[in-house]
Amino acid sequence: ARWSVMQALAGRYQDHLLERYHALQANGPYQRDVADAARRALRNTCLAYLMVLESEDVSRLALKQLITADNMTDALAALVPLANQARPVRDEALAFFEQRWGEYPLVMDKWFRAQAVSRCEDTLSRIRTLTQHAYYHQENPNKIRALIGAFAHANPLHFHAPDASGYQFVTEQLLATDPKNPQVAARLASAFNLWKRYEPGRRAQMRDALKQISDAPKLSRDVGEIVERALADN
Repeated sequence: ARWSVMQALAGRYQDHLLERYHALQANGPYQRDVADAARRALRNTCLAYLMVLESEDVSRLALKQLITADNMTDALAALVPLANQARPVRDEALAFFEQRWGEYPLVMDKWFRAQAVSRCEDTLSRIRTLTQHAYYHQENPNKIRALIGAFAHANPLHFHAPDASGYQFVTEQLLATDPKNPQVAARLASAFNLWKRYEPGRRAQMRDALKQISDAPKLSRDVGEIVERALADN
């Protein structure tokens, strides 16, 4: 529903948003003062609305912003909506960011997250592939939070996929993580906490996932407490 509203607003005010986006372009190098921060915020908000229209011209505009950005705020404001585009420009943007920032692990966490929250239909398959990426380390809590955690907590479209594939994937990753890092696994388990609020189909699927976790051998106390509370008064 929110996405539909954004599309309606972007379609109605496309020319105004585009005009404002260009008018707010910086005339000099990056500044950390309040005025420049506000300008960047408004400019990137305009870009976010324009990008929901999935226009090739706007996508190229975002790619240009990514490539020429002299600060991480503008770079990510371009990368995240580009990761939502099911067209070649997405791979071009992701490849550029990886090449530019690959040696900085904390910055690459943002690269993983951008793909984890994508609306594209192939998001889950991409995430599975990313778990084998050279920059992804399955024992690193930051990487798990950036990829698996972001998917579970910030991608409702695909986490709650009707076929339960999102639930199954997070359950698999959670159980693989638990023996090494129970705290991170418990955070993943909390994505199922509100299962009772969903319609019957998803409610049953989320409950099944919780039961699968609960029945796992040698489950940590951290995860066990989260699951036990979630299933209480079932």
